[in-house]
Amino acid sequence: MHLFIQGSPGIGKTTLVKELVKKKPSLRGFYTEEIREKGKRLGFKVKTISGEEAVFAHINFSTPFKVSRYKVDIDIFNRVVIKELNECLSQNCEYLVIDEIGKMELFSEKFKQILWQILQKKKTISTLPLKGESPFLEKVRSLPSVSLLQLTKENYSQILNYAQIFLNTVPLEKIRKWEEKAKKVGLNERILIENASYELASLIKKLNLGNKGVVIAGRGNNGADVLSCARKLLGKGYQIEIVVLNYNRAGEEVKFQVSILEKVKKIHFVDTEEDLRILKSVLKSKDFILDGILGIGIKGEPTPFIKKVIEQINAGKSKIVACDIPSGLSPLQGAVHPFVVKADYTVTFVAPKEGFFLNEGLDFFGEIFIADIGISRQLLEKLN
Repeated sequence: MHLFIQGSPGIGKTTLVKELVKKKPSLRGFYTEEIREKGKRLGFKVKTISGEEAVFAHINFSTPFKVSRYKVDIDIFNRVVIKELNECLSQNCEYLVIDEIGKMELFSEKFKQILWQILQKKKTISTLPLKGESPFLEKVRSLPSVSLLQLTKENYSQILNYAQIFLNTVPLEKIRKWEEKAKKVGLNERILIENASYELASLIKKLNLGNKGVVIAGRGNNGADVLSCARKLLGKGYQIEIVVLNYNRAGEEVKFQVSILEKVKKIHFVDTEEDLRILKSVLKSKDFILDGILGIGIKGEPTPFIKKVIEQINAGKSKIVACDIPSGLSPLQGAVHPFVVKADYTVTFVAPKEGFFLNEGLDFFGEIFIADIGISRQLLEKLN
């Protein structure tokens, strides 16, 4: 899985990489810096995150490899960079930053060879020039595990935020293990649902989305999360309509939440395509929608019925808040089909999912917030 950040010279790619290194010192990789004297650019130095540096391109060098006015010394570049990349390959280095995969760097065949190995085995954040093509760059860009973003002066903060989220993504298997650890210390499913719903309700209040909302629950635990949140929002004075899908096949936790809610609020049960007119009516003139239809347990495409529900949600003008993951988005593969809720905000629990950055997944999660479930990621990582 790779995040490629493309941009013009001087737009801030290296600055962004340095910010990431400050926030996550365990990163490995390298970046390049300009060498200037009296305001004139004379060349470039390469710096590894582990602390080595050297001038590898200069106007006064004498080599056959040239970019504009700058001659590139491949031996110097290889001596510094290849060592860093080899160490990342051989050690427990999960993420690697590379600034940049540009024309100067691509003079080195050794660099291309080891970079290709890394792209098969590690997660990377790499910067690319906006202009200039090569067969190798085309090959790299075409990898199915790549998300490509374009950096501008206007979107610098957003791209930096995406990169920080990317560095915190966790495989689904690990998230499942953390959930089991939480249960072993006494946080059973019902407690986790109450904790998750508290985070959802707090964020909705913080976002100031308006007072009128619709909560749409599926039959799994994401549905239970948003139903519990609906109860909390009602207690805060929000005008909330509640929709439960496929209740006849709902899980135990959804039924438990419904048993409480139906005593205080009418619930709209939508089970067939004929019932979708009810959903259409309920969605009208609402400030926000809380999506809890499908969670990280999704396998394959949604059913035809759920696809129509998602189409109705996306067709409206209400702000959409997704619980943990936008419904329809695969935590393993991203947006592998068009039937995905296009959220404005996603409250994801414990850690971002890898699918957020695969197959255009980042087009669907909007602004992301990471919340715990009553026990932090840091504590979960320490538990046996």
